[in-house]
Amino acid sequence: MAHLLNRGKNFQTSCKQAWGADALKSLTTGVDNLAIGAYSGDALTTAICNIALGRGALGASTTGCLNIAIGSAAMGGADTTGSNNIGIGLGAGDALTSATGLVAIGCNAYGAGTTGCDNVAIGTTAMGAAAVTGANNIAIGIQPLDALTCGVGNIAMGKNALGALTSGCHNVAMGEAALGGATTTGNNNFAAGHSAADAVTSGADNIVIGRSAFSASADGVSNIAIGPNAMQVTVGTADCTIAIGNSALGGGNLSGVNNIAIGTNAMDALTTGICNIAMGTNSMGQATTACHNIALGRLALGGATHTGTFNVAIGPVAGHVLTSGHNNVAMGQDALKAATSGCFNIALGNCAIGTGVTTGYRNIAIGTIAVENVTSGCYNIGLGNATLEEATTGHNNVAIGNNALGDGVLTGAYNIAIGHSTMAKMVTTNDNIAMGRNAMCNSLCGAGNIAIGSGSMGVGANTGDRNIAIGKEALACATAGHNIAIGGCAGCGVTGTTNTINIGQGANQTGANIACIVASCLMSAVFTATSDCRSKKNIKDLSYGLDFINLLRPVSYKWKPQPDKLDSKGNLIHEGEKSHSHQRTMFGLLGQQVKESLTKLGLGYNDFAGFSDQEYENRNNPDWKKHYTMEDKTISLAYDDFIAPLIKSVQELSAEVDSLKAQLKTV
Repeated sequence: MAHLLNRGKNFQTSCKQAWGADALKSLTTGVDNLAIGAYSGDALTTAICNIALGRGALGASTTGCLNIAIGSAAMGGADTTGSNNIGIGLGAGDALTSATGLVAIGCNAYGAGTTGCDNVAIGTTAMGAAAVTGANNIAIGIQPLDALTCGVGNIAMGKNALGALTSGCHNVAMGEAALGGATTTGNNNFAAGHSAADAVTSGADNIVIGRSAFSASADGVSNIAIGPNAMQVTVGTADCTIAIGNSALGGGNLSGVNNIAIGTNAMDALTTGICNIAMGTNSMGQATTACHNIALGRLALGGATHTGTFNVAIGPVAGHVLTSGHNNVAMGQDALKAATSGCFNIALGNCAIGTGVTTGYRNIAIGTIAVENVTSGCYNIGLGNATLEEATTGHNNVAIGNNALGDGVLTGAYNIAIGHSTMAKMVTTNDNIAMGRNAMCNSLCGAGNIAIGSGSMGVGANTGDRNIAIGKEALACATAGHNIAIGGCAGCGVTGTTNTINIGQGANQTGANIACIVASCLMSAVFTATSDCRSKKNIKDLSYGLDFINLLRPVSYKWKPQPDKLDSKGNLIHEGEKSHSHQRTMFGLLGQQVKESLTKLGLGYNDFAGFSDQEYENRNNPDWKKHYTMEDKTISLAYDDFIAPLIKSVQELSAEVDSLKAQLKTV
């Protein structure tokens, strides 16, 4: 009974302080130790500077120094020889042997660790279920790093964070079950978020932030997954991949490498595709095996099961339904939006090549809605707003300028249109060239035409072939083919006539097979005209000679050019005539006087082709309209048709001379 009473006494000396049954009972030469609680520090012998608070705290330690144990059985279950350890909580560090520099706070924190050094375990069973020998680990939360053995330099914060890690090193896990669901041996991983990267085993150098991000991969290397469910179902070795955004790369079991997906659901169906870049919500959202593509913008390359390669789509919905197409470039909202299998196309601008289900290839469209509706057409170039907009199957066409080749459902080929609204309504035509604002803007299906100049061949709905119009509004109203007009407003009165030639400003001969040159000509060439009798019919001897020539009135005159037409405020309404501006004296005839002479001989309009009147010829043509500069110039003369009457007159005069000579001989 006396012995039991002695056991209950407290001891306090200059070398030790002990309160509780058998506290510091074995101490020999150890100094500066403090023990409070039954059996606390009861095995210490030569140890110094230890603090033990709680029943059995530091209860098996013998020579360890500078340790602090607070709590029942804290650091109390093994022969601790280590120093500078702190154990706070029931059973904290209770298996510790030679470890140093430990901080264990919480029930059973570091509860099975033995020799590990410089570890920090805070929380219930933190780093507490395995015999830890690793060093420099930090575990904060309930059961984080609780399977750690020899791992080094790991940080785990959150319930079960890194909860199955054994030998992995230099990993960081923040959040419940982060990096916590598999026996991890991988190194240098970072995971933040509930269940982030929780299946990683041997994977290394991964950065994962977000709930369930990268949560199925075991051995992926050098990946970055940021956002809820990013790379969520990837099981394969999708190495060197970046996924940022909710479910980015999150729906497909990815094994492809070197992909970058940024945005909600970006590239979320990709499987074996490699080296893709997708930025924007649902960009490349249904791509599976596609490789080497770039998609920037919401739904870019995102609306179809994309398997193509080397495509670039920049802008919302750009390249939206592209499937097997490859080597395309689309920049702008809805650019290449409806293209499927087309290849080597370039579309720059909102809705460029954007509406047609394009299977064609090597088209270039630059400008809003340029080449918008092309389907199987190929090798087309459209530069400018709405160029080649309605073209479908046409190929090898070039359109430069707003609305050039833009309104007609073009199926033709090899056309060149340069200028605002040039060849705007062309449909089935081929091999035309139009340059200048509104040149051939109403032409529909003529082929082989050349129109150069603003408004040239621009008014008439031309269906003719092989016209040449050079100059502002040249052949403006022509609807038929095989006409030539060179000069401003040249041939502007020609409509359904063919084979006319008008050269010079305002030259406007509308009769077929007649040439009109409005200028003084210096020529060294010899001109010939077809005169084979086999090409002529109704041949008669000419009966008009001196009787016709003597009726004519040869005159001298100077040109009176049509001036600019202005409104009351001096604003230009119509540009005047630029030719016939010189004031040199000319010799010639007057058209109206020639008509009078013909009438006196009883000849009608069709009896002499040297006289023509465009008003008369177009009297039944509702589409014909006089241009301002031709208001006073509708009558023209073909002077070469006067040669035959002159020859006839010479013959008549010669006969008369012969008759007079004969009479003189008889006198």
